[in-house]
Amino acid sequence: MPKIDVPKTDVPKTDMPKTDMPKTDMPKTDMPKTDHNISVSAATAPDRNPLLEDWTASDSVPPFSRITAEHFLPAYERALAEHAAEIAAIAAEQTPPTFANTIAALELSGQTLERVDNVFSLLAGAHTDNALQEIERLIAPQIARHWNQIRTNAALFGRVDAVMAATERLGLDAEQKRVVERYHTSFRRAGAALDEAAKMRMAQIMERLAALGTAFGQNILADEQAFTLRLQGEAELAGLPDYIRDSLQSEARERGLDGYAVSLSRSTVELIQEEGGNFKLEPWDWRYYAEKLRQLVCDFDEAAIKPYLGLDRMIEAAFYTATRLFGLQFKPRPDVPVWHPDVRAWQVSGADGKVIGLFFGDYFARASKRSGAWMTPLREQQKLVGDITPLIVNVCNFAKAPAGEATLLSFDDARTLFHEFGHALHGLLSTVTYPMIAGTNVATDFVELPSQLFEHWLQQPELLRRFALHYQTGTPMPEDLLARLIAARNFNKGFATVEYIACAELDLDLHSLSPPYAGDGTIDPHSFEARNLRRIGMPEEIVMRHRLPHFAHIFGGGYAAGYYSYMWSEVLDADAFAAFEETGDIFDPATAQRLRDCVYAAGGRQEPAEAYKAFRGRLPTADALLRKRGFAASGATN
Repeated sequence: MPKIDVPKTDVPKTDMPKTDMPKTDMPKTDMPKTDHNISVSAATAPDRNPLLEDWTASDSVPPFSRITAEHFLPAYERALAEHAAEIAAIAAEQTPPTFANTIAALELSGQTLERVDNVFSLLAGAHTDNALQEIERLIAPQIARHWNQIRTNAALFGRVDAVMAATERLGLDAEQKRVVERYHTSFRRAGAALDEAAKMRMAQIMERLAALGTAFGQNILADEQAFTLRLQGEAELAGLPDYIRDSLQSEARERGLDGYAVSLSRSTVELIQEEGGNFKLEPWDWRYYAEKLRQLVCDFDEAAIKPYLGLDRMIEAAFYTATRLFGLQFKPRPDVPVWHPDVRAWQVSGADGKVIGLFFGDYFARASKRSGAWMTPLREQQKLVGDITPLIVNVCNFAKAPAGEATLLSFDDARTLFHEFGHALHGLLSTVTYPMIAGTNVATDFVELPSQLFEHWLQQPELLRRFALHYQTGTPMPEDLLARLIAARNFNKGFATVEYIACAELDLDLHSLSPPYAGDGTIDPHSFEARNLRRIGMPEEIVMRHRLPHFAHIFGGGYAAGYYSYMWSEVLDADAFAAFEETGDIFDPATAQRLRDCVYAAGGRQEPAEAYKAFRGRLPTADALLRKRGFAASGATN
């Protein structure tokens, strides 16, 4: 399944961390071979199947131009069979369990599978088609079975358990101890300690969830692709600035349509009375009147700042922030193979000039891409088999301007770009030895800390004065407009908080249910939603940010029963940025170095609480979050 990450501004990412998942196994006899008329023996030969090539060298990337849908099933078959043999050998090892012959061996296993799966996950989310979707439906339950066979292998778990029990006398270093603990926890959570009947039932559930999750994600994409609002004639375009008209025209061309098209790529009752209205505010009215109120109270119009937020300038701003904080340098690499002509690549180097990885930006919406925004690795950093540098991808869905025109972002779009780049830095700066704890393979709240924290720099006047330049004239954003933008940051935060909390509450409610759910064993999502929103006292004027039939986080997005973590992560990111503010320098070198060492570069080598205390000197408090959201400031408009 692809990693997903939509930031809280659009809130996914959602992003599914692989922290608790060891590598996998499945016999090749389970793989479908005939549905696509593929010659397995020919297609699996390394010289015939580009997916089976090794791109672990620092300057190597997947050969996207030579990869087609027909390569995936035979590549999966070979990779899974290869991994099955590796796992069988580890489980059958006759010498006593040690870190090297059990845990390190698990870390070294499944490398071909990892490469194949990372490429498929990227394409399935960012540039899919009917053939890839069919493969996704076929492979998802097979992969689930593959993981289940590994996690419930009694002999293998016995060896992991033995290493866990002997960690102190084996003389392991801190990172090795952490890897052992992660493996042990992941096996237990997957049911390794259950009896055989329970293991079988667990396997059935996981395979069923894999199939349903794939179908759910594909149904969402199909709905998004199917909807287009056509606008034609001046009456329907009235009031739209030229740059928005250009974007809508570009969207229409992308879909092979004439005119203008709106797709699904991503308040305040006193005001109603002042306008002479005499009606109850409904949820669909809220954003319209909220924007009117923002213009009235804050003297701020979102459309006024968009000409100052060109995509290229915002990418430059994100790179500049990473340079000031961590000494990174970014060099365009137009020669690197990519999966779509719009994708860009940069070589990332440290202050010493050493290359630390490649960064890919896939920024524009298209019909072949899931909505939202996320980070995913094509290759993760590790040092177990040499100094392996990461290949890190950001995927977004910004409306593309016509050829020759600048793509302009809303402030929320720009914040999304910074959010996802924070995830990218988490992957790029990783300096651990073992893949199990590399990059974003950390606890869910620590997945979102580096990304949400990085958003703070976008909102600083120092950065906006430097990079918020008019896309036509190059002039800086006027100081009065900049001041109004900063002043309006906390507007409508009460609404945003309520719509988010409602989603988090219902996510927990759904995952707290015990079967049977109804007479036929099903749940009606609409009645469940209405009943539970009444229970928590949801205001009628506000709806959930994600309605249940379209709520990818709770099912296909990897945040099941964990959607609440975005706000807990916000406690962390607000408190962490306050560490810079307390120095009087938002780029304070000493604070930045601790942030890099303890958070961005550390992966999962420590418990999150210990890692945070190493950075901050204490555990977080909610004080900075309340200030950030405007709830602790007098006179805040919410």
